[in-house]
Formats: sequence, structure tokens, C-alpha cells
Amino acid sequence: MSKRLFIFTVLILCLLSNLVFAQGSGGRLIGKESELTTWQKQSQVMLPTSQALEKTIEPDKYVLGPGDVLAVNIWGEPNTNFNLTVTPEGRLLIPTVSVLQVSGMTLSDAKKKIVKEIKKKYISGEVTVTLLSLRKFRVTVAGAVVRPGTVVVTAMDRVSDAIEKAGGFLEKVAVTKQQEQTFLTTPTRKEMTVKTSEVKTSAELITKEASKRNISLTRNSGQTFNVDILMYQITGRTKHNPYLLDGDIIYVPVKEEDVGIVGVYGAVKMPGEYEYVKG
Repeated sequence: MSKRLFIFTVLILCLLSNLVFAQGSGGRLIGKESELTTWQKQSQVMLPTSQALEKTIEPDKYVLGPGDVLAVNIWGEPNTNFNLTVTPEGRLLIPTVSVLQVSGMTLSDAKKKIVKEIKKKYISGEVTVTLLSLRKFRVTVAGAVVRPGTVVVTAMDRVSDAIEKAGGFLEKVAVTKQQEQTFLTTPTRKEMTVKTSEVKTSAELITKEASKRNISLTRNSGQTFNVDILMYQITGRTKHNPYLLDGDIIYVPVKEEDVGIVGVYGAVKMPGEYEYVKG
């Protein structure tokens, strides 16, 4: 009996020692990763379930800015991942690694810079960087639009999207006329007079329409580009309707009908009058 009790006691002690060792080992592992775990929890962001994009983002053309969210994954023992947001100063804070300036860089160049910096510390691990969420920012839309002012856009919105969010182009509206019927009752008969009057509303007082071909886009750098929405709609060439960047200013002028209209008629696919554009 004592022998069985001895064996049973030894088995219990072995089980307890294994349990304590596992807990201790786990504690040490958590201790090593405590800093990373804290950062991982703090770096979690609420990501949209879907975003309406016209096509897949091209890393060589997409320009990063404050508010973009990047997933940084370090594949090794253990695997480490962060969801990091570019700060208002345009920096990316990579836990235990470094702080990098990435605003204004293309996504492709930023990826190379991030991977190179992480590899200085995590030599053996594989590093991947993915754009998770697009930033939102404000641009100014001025001139011949329905609601001039600032609008909220994303980095995958084009000039036409901003104009649409500002209510769209001003369009010439003809003054309408209607007949007002006035009934006059007398003791002998009923008389009806018909009066024609002009009905004018604030929208119908517009006598000029917006230009769709001579729109100017001014960047933060001071560079100004011509935007041709009509040409974009006809040809689909995206160079006539570029993507937006932080701080852009869009100015929609009024169409100069007296000097800027060219008529095209005859054996052509789309005869009519078109606004003149240099070049």
C-alpha cells in the first residue's frame, strides 16, 4: 500500500512540476513580448468592411498621407503584426523599431523603406506591408458649382467626385412662364381673366453655366493642372481627371460662350458646339 501511495505521490508531483514549468515558461514568453502585445492592442483600428474603388490600387502611383492605415507583419518566432496609422505629421510609428516619415511617398517606396528599417532588428523574419484602409481628407471646390466650399474625399477620388460632392456644375436654367388664372365673381356673371407672369426662383436666376473643360487643380506644392471633365467622359483617359491629394484646390470657371465656343459639324461622330481648350 505504501508503495502504491509513493508512486501516486511521485506522479502527482511530476504533473504539478510540468504545470508550473509551463506557466513559468509562458510567463517568460509573455514578459518578452509584453511590449509588443501592448502595442498590438493599441494599434487595432476600426476598418471599413468595404470601400468603393474603381480598380485595384497601384503601389507605384498611390501616395500615402495622414490617416492611411498599414498592416505591418513580421513572420518569425513568434509572428508579430501591427495595424499602424500614418500620423497627422506624416509619420509611421513602428513599435520597438523606429519612427519613419512616409507621407508624400508612394506606397511602393514606403514599403521598401519600412521593410529595410525593420530588417535592421528582425534579421531572419520575413516582413510584409499592406495598405488596409484609405485616408479621408478635405479639398476645396470653388467657382461655378452648386455648393462651393470644402468636401471630404479619399485618395482614390478624382476631381469629378469632389465636384459632384459640391452639388455638381452650375447649369444655365431658362426662365419659365406660367399662366395665372384669376376668377372674379359679380352679381350677374363670373369673369375669368388670364394673366401671364414670369416665375423666377433662385435656381432659375442662373444665366451662366460652368466650364467642364478649363477646370484648374492646384496642389499644395503650388503646381496647377488643367482638368478636362468633358474629355474624360468622352475618351475615358484618366489624365484629364486626376486623383486628389490632401489640400487640393479645385476651381471651376464660368464657360466663356462669346469667345470660347467652337462648332464642329459635318461627317463626324459627335457634331455640335464645344468649349475651346488650349492644346
